[in-house]
Amino acid sequence: MQEHSKQSLHLLKILSKIIYNMRNKKRLSINKLAYEYGLEKSTLSVLEKGIREPKFLTLWKLSEALGIKLSELIKIIEDELDDDFTLIDM
Repeated sequence: MQEHSKQSLHLLKILSKIIYNMRNKKRLSINKLAYEYGLEKSTLSVLEKGIREPKFLTLWKLSEALGIKLSELIKIIEDELDDDFTLIDM
């Protein structure tokens, strides 16, 4: 299992919350989302739990499945983070 910094864990937590909330807003179960959009149920599950970093293509496909552009998903994530958030230790 890969190690995550405090910042990475925070980002994964935000992402997991957003994915969960958007999926529920559309009234989609993980099973239905996975089946209808060709996503792996196990992948969705670990993303919603904030356990694993998503692959770029998975995020793209997931954003399309949720009815938004990837750039919109990124913007939503950015809006949830503090202005001074960074993944790079300075």
